Amino acid sequence: MHYRAVMLVLASNNNEVYKHCRQVWKKYMHVDPTIRVYFVYGHLSEPLEDQDEYDLIYPFHGGYPISIDRTVAAMRDIHTKVTYDFFIRTNLSTFWDFEKLHLHLNELPRRGCYSGDGPLPGYNAKGFYVSGTDTIVTPEMIHAMIHHLRWIDFHIVEDAAMGKFFHGILKAPILPSRIYFFEDVTSVEDPVEERIDLARSQNKDHYRVKNVDRRMDAHIYKVLLQKLYNL
Repeated sequence: MHYRAVMLVLASNNNEVYKHCRQVWKKYMHVDPTIRVYFVYGHLSEPLEDQDEYDLIYPFHGGYPISIDRTVAAMRDIHTKVTYDFFIRTNLSTFWDFEKLHLHLNELPRRGCYSGDGPLPGYNAKGFYVSGTDTIVTPEMIHAMIHHLRWIDFHIVEDAAMGKFFHGILKAPILPSRIYFFEDVTSVEDPVEERIDLARSQNKDHYRVKNVDRRMDAHIYKVLLQKLYNL
């Protein structure tokens, strides 16, 4: 089957916060049938109670620092199963607005796309990369990565390794993302709904929910689910 976008969610189940993030994804991940969501795990701290076909689990290190091994393995398996216009590497603590995402994808190049929150400093002394929160690339770039493993730097953190490959080797320019941050929410009294309205008016297509106080995450997710998907 062909999809407008495939989303690979870098996941972990080693604490209750991440388990809750997964449950939020499960509530809205099938809303848009043109977007296919997969979760990728390394070693699990415990079995997934609701494991299904959308879970890709590999015998690689599952914690921090994050290595690129499991991401590459998932890219390979997905690339051989389905076709897609865009491949998006994201994570559990990011919430996507699929309607706004389509608007963003419509404006991105169909080849040589490398979009995300960045540039971040330094996959090497002269290079830059984008955050693994929202890395968007096109199929030929995934094809190049899984067929040229010798070009991948497996010794640096995962998103920097992707940047070194896509930006450093393939020479794809870094394009901006449309992210909105909720890191500063300190209370349930914070006007989260108004902030979502502002973000949507600016066509932001995803929200970084991970908060300095992780107890705030659940409140932010609740508002996002209701506001964007009526869930």
